[in-house]
Amino acid sequence: MKKEKIELDESCLIHLRGVRDAMSLLNGKWKAIIISHLYYTGKMRFMDLKRQVDGVAWLLKHYPKN
Repeated sequence: MKKEKIELDESCLIHLRGVRDAMSLLNGKWKAIIISHLYYTGKMRFMDLKRQVDGVAWLLKHYPKN
């Protein structure tokens, strides 16, 4: 079964470029975790944020993988 090529209009392509750019910015290992902490807690001092992220890193490291 051959897939049909879908033509997208210019406005759709502009939105897809924005999504692609956002995903490339959030592609780092810890960026999403740091941004989510700052989003939900608001302003945070660097060392407080580091403690929070280190706690998450410890959980990820010691959490049993399925």
